[in-house]
Amino acid sequence: MGPAAEPGTGLIPADAIVEEPSRRAGATGAFDTAHVRHVSGGISLLGFKSYDQGRRKFQGTARHLVWLDEEPPADVYDECMLRLMTTDGLMLCTFTPLNGQTEIVLRFMPCVGRT
Repeated sequence: MGPAAEPGTGLIPADAIVEEPSRRAGATGAFDTAHVRHVSGGISLLGFKSYDQGRRKFQGTARHLVWLDEEPPADVYDECMLRLMTTDGLMLCTFTPLNGQTEIVLRFMPCVGRT
């Protein structure tokens, strides 16, 4: 989205943002939701969460896409997977395994040699 004072200067261009994004209460510079126009002409609702909000904040309705840009706690990862079940949705995980072979990292590794 870009800096909070300049939405539309990041990955999502300003002309694709349909209305002013809502701000997350109690978090300086954080967005809560944004409506974005995509190439099909439709409008997507983006929701922004942080892991410090806990698993319960990730509960709710079905999602078509979840993007986890840092390694999530296992309970948050599982909750996100549940949100994708009914839509045959897609999860993107883009993180560096800074904490080594955690429970989440092991889910992406082959089972060969693991006990």
